[in-house]
Amino acid sequence: MYLRGKRWIYDIDGRRLSVENAWSWTMWAQERVVLDGVCLRAAGGYWVTDRSFTLPVSQTGFSAPLHVTLYSGLFGIEVIVTLGDKRLIRLDVQKGNWRDGKGGWPAATAEILAQSHA
Repeated sequence: MYLRGKRWIYDIDGRRLSVENAWSWTMWAQERVVLDGVCLRAAGGYWVTDRSFTLPVSQTGFSAPLHVTLYSGLFGIEVIVTLGDKRLIRLDVQKGNWRDGKGGWPAATAEILAQSHA
């Protein structure tokens, strides 16, 4: 399957958080939250327009829960990430395309998503 993806990158106290979304023309969408190279949450399905993940302190080690919301906007997918009640600002946004099955992702450092669009 041909997937188009986007990766939002955040730095939280020196730790790297990636929020990733991909979709195909078959109306498949998939999302995941990756902290320091470890996937903490992932989901996928057909006809998905929004997704939210709440990661507790026990899972992330942060001082407050981490909440991630992905939603369909007018020109694509948008992301809001908050740590407790503080909204985080992304460092970078990367876009790319790849071929894989449902739930397939390129590596965190893959060239396929190396087109920076911050």
